Amino acid sequence: MRVPMPTKSLVDNLLAAAMKPTEAVMSRRPDLDIPKDVAESLRAATTRAGGELFVPLDKFVALVGLPDTYNNPKRALLLAGALQRRFERQFGMKDFRVGAVKRGAVIRLRIVGRPRSALAGVKTQPHFKVR
Repeated sequence: MRVPMPTKSLVDNLLAAAMKPTEAVMSRRPDLDIPKDVAESLRAATTRAGGELFVPLDKFVALVGLPDTYNNPKRALLLAGALQRRFERQFGMKDFRVGAVKRGAVIRLRIVGRPRSALAGVKTQPHFKVR
């Protein structure tokens, strides 16, 4: 069993091992800076595509003009969430949704209230027998 250090020497050891705050801060990706005209263009393209638009992550990052640090499929869900918050809070687009699919390889843009599928509204045969 280890005997704890006396309080005074523990304090001295902690102060000696401490880092400066500037050394402890981890590097972050730059904040999302999306101009309003880009946000409106994304919404217009989604509307023109029928309410749902799928764009590969690398092309989305390039087209929107984001830094290359956002081109990471493992963090695409974080990118989608940040974009979603930006569209809602800064631009007031409450019915516009951003998501990541295919393990982050694709960004999904969707307008809420529109059909989710290309088959929505198309009359199809039921998979069961009607009596």
